[in-house]
Amino acid sequence: MVRETLSYALEDDGFQAFPAANRQEAVSHIGSRCIHVLLMDANSRLENAQETIDCLTALQPNLRVIAMTSRSEREVA
Repeated sequence: MVRETLSYALEDDGFQAFPAANRQEAVSHIGSRCIHVLLMDANSRLENAQETIDCLTALQPNLRVIAMTSRSEREVA
């Protein structure tokens, strides 16, 4: 999976990574530590990406977000 591969690559470069499969898991990570950058799927089939960004940046206003996707069936702005 892309999430696990990115986590391993970041950890290999000395970063801490906290993979989350959904918004609820991400909220639990953000609630217990300061997260510097959020890498997320902009084309999730299960959750609205903008709602996730809004929820997480409400918890950490200075959170930087990098939204990407590996799916090509829908264009993301």
